[in-house]
Amino acid sequence: MRLVAMVFLSVPLLVAAQDEEDFRKQIERMLADRESKEFETDHYKLTAGKASGEILKTQLEDMFAVWSEALKTPAPASKLVVTVHREEDDYKKDVAASSLAHYDKEKAVLFGLAESTLFNNLVREGTHQFLHQSAPKAYASAPAWLRAGAAIYFGSVDVGKDRKLKMNDVFTRENYNNAMTLKKLLKDRKTVAARKLVDESDADFDANVRVREVQAWGLVWYLANGAPGSLAKLVAALEAGKARDAAYAESFPAIAGKVDWMKFDADFANYWKNLKTDIADREEGDWLIGETEHYTVRVQKGAKNGKLRMDDKAVLKDMKFKMELLFEKYALAFRFEGKLSKRPQMRLYKNRQAYINSGAPGSSAAYYSPATKELVGYEDSEETGIVFQIFCHEGCHQFFDLAFPGFYDSEDLPMWFSEGLADCFGSSEIVGKDLVVFTLSGVATWRADTVKEAISRKDHPTIKELLDMGREPFMRNGGLHYALSWSFCHFLWNAPNMVGGGGRYKDVVIRLIDGFKVGKPKDVVYREAFQLGGKPLDLDQLETEWKTYMKGVKTKSSKR
Repeated sequence: MRLVAMVFLSVPLLVAAQDEEDFRKQIERMLADRESKEFETDHYKLTAGKASGEILKTQLEDMFAVWSEALKTPAPASKLVVTVHREEDDYKKDVAASSLAHYDKEKAVLFGLAESTLFNNLVREGTHQFLHQSAPKAYASAPAWLRAGAAIYFGSVDVGKDRKLKMNDVFTRENYNNAMTLKKLLKDRKTVAARKLVDESDADFDANVRVREVQAWGLVWYLANGAPGSLAKLVAALEAGKARDAAYAESFPAIAGKVDWMKFDADFANYWKNLKTDIADREEGDWLIGETEHYTVRVQKGAKNGKLRMDDKAVLKDMKFKMELLFEKYALAFRFEGKLSKRPQMRLYKNRQAYINSGAPGSSAAYYSPATKELVGYEDSEETGIVFQIFCHEGCHQFFDLAFPGFYDSEDLPMWFSEGLADCFGSSEIVGKDLVVFTLSGVATWRADTVKEAISRKDHPTIKELLDMGREPFMRNGGLHYALSWSFCHFLWNAPNMVGGGGRYKDVVIRLIDGFKVGKPKDVVYREAFQLGGKPLDLDQLETEWKTYMKGVKTKSSKR
């Protein structure tokens, strides 16, 4: 289940609950603004909503001062032009890109769409505008890592309750997400040597963008904070027309005019290794909150796991452990490295009644909201004990949404694969300190019976029909179609074995994932995926094998 709700602008990670509510109200007022107006400041010509423009004109001037101080460039010859559209259709007339803000170098105009992340989007793209107009030679010759890293670095600025800008605070939400990802990449040796990064072409950078962007952000952060003044020196050298190696020698820590790149890599890694990013579990109002490498986990006070005799603090610790296990399984299965577009949020209510009282759907055990990017459920050890498995299902949707933005927007995305794959993660169990997925526990314990009964009655769509089924017909008989989708994905992954993976058709699942996650058309993905040994699979024969396989499936009770 995926629900839609209001999204709010990212706020400081440690912000108090009342402060966050005040800021949300401010954003709501901005989004409700219908009257457009032109504003002029010392450095900007801004067209925006009347109320939002009053806020933005001050914040953009404050950001101009941040750029000027950090980069030491002269003021642009003319005022920077910014146009904020309230309606998406109007925005798309000016901007062909899919982003929510875009700097058009030909028009020298920064365009933005008035929505919840407006200011940060304007700052990210506005970094290009500022550099392009204050240091045009430097911007034209800047390597990919510098342009991308600077945009992310400045675009991660945070706005406090008092509307003051906060730079270089690693504990604000976006910086924390970047920092934890970078530290993980460095630990796992998934980054490239600095010498390679700083010389990488735009095409090579873009081919590995999820990892490269995080490393580029970390490098810009390091030049601005770990080696103060280096970032400004680099921009000045490029603006003076220096070749890249000469510019690096003038700006990076160097000896006798030459950068020792091996030493630089060691210093860079040590800086991030030693930078304190640990956040102790904390309390905010009715919630206990903990941070993992990849998740912010909230557990409502009073939650108890009676079976394991855990109080709410122990439940928080347990959920932090489990969610990290789950992330590693997602990353492995979907071959994902780098940073998610947003830091995943998880909220666990103390019991079902509290969950329902929060406005959750009465028929659900957990859900994912793509609008808030939050996974929501409740502690159910005294009831069914299956909510973690449902989290594994819904968390699959969350992971795909954050790892591959636009994945769920595609009209070509087949429901059977999206839900069947999620159900295979929902069919998981904790074994020792490992999470085993694609098992015959969890949601499989009731899906299998539905499939067996349908096969026995000969009352189900064919595999060909399931593969081509749209959302509306899929949901009209959701109970059956979810079950069939789980069973077909499970079969492809495991057959002829019942569990353990390594099935004869496992590569079909891998090719389906690889195709859909990059937005290929459904027909193309199917053609490339449903093969064995380079030859197309006969779907009728595959359906016969699937039916025989499902008749032999024996599920087991779900484990907490």
